[in-house]
Amino acid sequence: MPSLKEELDITLLEKHQAWHEARGMLSPSKILTTISPNQLTTCNASNRINALAQTIYGNGAYIVDNTELSQIQTQITSNGQNQTYWQNEISGTNGGFNFSGRTTTSQAKETLYTDMIADISVATTLQAEVVDEEITYLRTANEYFEKSEKYQELADKAKSEAKFDEAALYTGYAVREKNNALGYLKKKYYTLGEEITSEVDNRGLNFTKNSFLSYRESLLNKNFQNSTQVQKQIQ
Repeated sequence: MPSLKEELDITLLEKHQAWHEARGMLSPSKILTTISPNQLTTCNASNRINALAQTIYGNGAYIVDNTELSQIQTQITSNGQNQTYWQNEISGTNGGFNFSGRTTTSQAKETLYTDMIADISVATTLQAEVVDEEITYLRTANEYFEKSEKYQELADKAKSEAKFDEAALYTGYAVREKNNALGYLKKKYYTLGEEITSEVDNRGLNFTKNSFLSYRESLLNKNFQNSTQVQKQIQ
């Protein structure tokens, strides 16, 4: 039977042997036998290349392999296609929405509408002035027509009473007053037409110019013959 000392020596020897075996598993030769030559070569090359890349380009730089390069190129192509899509949307190329063109068109239309509204406002003011002036003329003409009609009533009454001389006198007065009305209106409408022509240019009418000149022609062509027609126009 071994002594206590001999048992301790055996235990220490076993532990020492186990430690050396474990150490042997981590030795360079053991590590090399667990990694294939190709893997080791690739690993060493990649480490050296990436170390060189960081030396040249700074920390964080590394060299990509073909797989990574292919992925990057795919992303670039995809991003480029997206960029092209949005450029087309902006420019209108290949059926894009044409943001730029529509913006320009909208701005141009907004300017056009603003100018048209301003032009209509000026034309409306001018027309109101013309109407006020026309009504003034018509009221004066209406007085002539009413006088003419009263003289005509007297002429008709005298004629019914066989007072032919008196009837002829009143008829003459009636004709005179009516001619006064017609001559007055003709003169005033001509003057009004000239004022319209001048004011259309002076006030810079553009979009409503032709319409206003047509309105002037309609005034010049008016042909009132009695107070009823004139009063209807005044109203």
